[in-house]
Amino acid sequence: TIGPDAPAVERLDTAPATADCTVRGPAAAVFGAVWNRGPWLGGEHLQTSGDATLFALIGESVQIRWS
Repeated sequence: TIGPDAPAVERLDTAPATADCTVRGPAAAVFGAVWNRGPWLGGEHLQTSGDATLFALIGESVQIRWS
């Protein structure tokens, strides 16, 4: 969930439910996209399944900064 709260990570003992969106590709392409250094959608190296608008929402909403 994208929201005002700080992100939280938790390890599950069982398999998680099906994801709303998954992104596949070489690590460099996924890492570059998440760091706003590559194409979010339509790139030749990234494939999405599920609701691709969720992946696009990250690109529009998240700005990673060094500070």
